[in-house]
Amino acid sequence: MIEIKAVSHIYRTGASFTEALKPVDLVVERDQFVVIVGSSGCGKSTLLNLIAGLIPLAGGSIYIDKEIIAGPNAKVASVFQQATLLPWADVLTNVLFPLRISKADLPTGKALAMQLLSLTGLSGFERHLPHQLSGGMQQRVAICRALIQDPQIMLLDEPFGALDALTREQMSSELVRIWQSRKTTVLMVTHSIDEAVLLADTVVVMSARPGRIVDLIDIALPRPRQHADPLFQRYAAQIRQHLLGARDEVAA
Repeated sequence: MIEIKAVSHIYRTGASFTEALKPVDLVVERDQFVVIVGSSGCGKSTLLNLIAGLIPLAGGSIYIDKEIIAGPNAKVASVFQQATLLPWADVLTNVLFPLRISKADLPTGKALAMQLLSLTGLSGFERHLPHQLSGGMQQRVAICRALIQDPQIMLLDEPFGALDALTREQMSSELVRIWQSRKTTVLMVTHSIDEAVLLADTVVVMSARPGRIVDLIDIALPRPRQHADPLFQRYAAQIRQHLLGARDEVAA
């Protein structure tokens, strides 16, 4: 579904520059749930933004369904750490916003929006404003807003990073349930090792900046997954060892 070939990126500020990504190669299969982990500043979010077509490539190429990416793509929807809802609009209006922008069929879209709100446990909150919702509920609205576009790919950039630990764990379980019911391809960034093992089919481990892929770890655990499972802990320890090694490289 996604093919990344020798993709690199450099941020330039005046005469100075920062190499964010060394050449990265990665293939994400259709309907796969892939999670990227790495230290702060390693280029995880940059890679997601490149796939979304939001920033230009410095080198390499990205293909979605064998089509090269040269800008934003209708097959891709993104969810960020902050829900970024319209503060003056109610839940239903926020979910329908992408369809209004694209001038799609709103009556049909409204029926789908109601289905998505039911799927995410938000039935009855259609007319609530964002400030009347908890952080977790706001992120569910953001996920509904992404799903209403019927994307083939969802890019999630630390979507639960601003939530408390309990809500974060609940939302992670909710996300798996939504993904299993909708079956879309998901590529997600997180700092949480446990969250990565809990969610992913494959964990992509990145080095410190400039980011490069140091390991691809297939998580051979049935869902739902339990933190106490010894195999869960072994996967987490394997990822942690990579990240500690990357930190030691930077310190050296």
